[in-house]
Amino acid sequence: KDYTYEKAAVLEWMFGAQPSLKTTGAWFMDADITHLAPLPEIPTSASVALSPHYIRDADCRLYGKYNAGYMWIKDTSLITAWRDAAPSSRFFEQAALETVAAARR
Repeated sequence: KDYTYEKAAVLEWMFGAQPSLKTTGAWFMDADITHLAPLPEIPTSASVALSPHYIRDADCRLYGKYNAGYMWIKDTSLITAWRDAAPSSRFFEQAALETVAAARR
């Protein structure tokens, strides 16, 4: 469980180590992500890009709508929102991304 919350810590470290990411944004991908095409272009006005699961609705209700292993983020306040939502999330850090999606609206 603790390992899953380290994704937010890695993103915070990245933004601290490279302040220009607040302008360009940063990708976070789990090690099992395979690239078969170029990364998608993210609009300059975006603050976060999340990858929805394409799974059965019943599974989304269990695990969450978004894949916590593939995302792009530019607004560091969303990292805090994600971390704050994770302890009460129905499925670790993954379902907590629904809070991040709602916060960006």
